[in-house]
Amino acid sequence: QDREVQVKVSVPEGWQVIAEREMLQFVHRNFIHNAVKFSPRGGTVNITATETNGLVTGSITDQGPGIPEDVLPHLFVYRPNSRTGRGKQQGAGLALIICRDFMHMMNGDVAAANTPGRGASLSYTLPKAND
Repeated sequence: QDREVQVKVSVPEGWQVIAEREMLQFVHRNFIHNAVKFSPRGGTVNITATETNGLVTGSITDQGPGIPEDVLPHLFVYRPNSRTGRGKQQGAGLALIICRDFMHMMNGDVAAANTPGRGASLSYTLPKAND
């Protein structure tokens, strides 16, 4: 609210994934927190879900500056002498590493990409629960 960031959710109603609730909530909170943190004032964060071959991909996309190209390949990897982020928004990136570990424990995966034009997208893929 302070940053005047809009959050738009486009997730089909009733979709469920096979996951441990607390781990998935941790990932959601972290990805959304990062998207809001790096969004410009008045920006939009989009939360979407798609399905391919029984796997659901949840994506959180912002309109911020994107992830530096030298950081992107290592975003989910522990590097002890590295600090990701910019200026006051630097951090050790440990939460993203925990997100990756949680997803792996739930037979899923994580990914990060810069979106065309401007912004970044953090996503995870998990098995879809049977309807």
